[in-house]
Amino acid sequence: MDKHGVEKVQSGGLTITKVDGYFRTNIDTKLLKEEELEIAQKYSKIVEVAPSIRLKIDEMGTPT
Repeated sequence: MDKHGVEKVQSGGLTITKVDGYFRTNIDTKLLKEEELEIAQKYSKIVEVAPSIRLKIDEMGTPT
């Protein structure tokens, strides 16, 4: 998509949108649990993740 300057493709009710990469900050939970287990347990929570569909399109010519 980058090669052709395309941000979005729509066809017959299907929309494919390019989403740019980005940086985010994460907490190393494995290390936190090793070094500060009580704090890790205190701030941990269980959240429900909604079902979704993932569509992967390999670049042209890339073997899969």
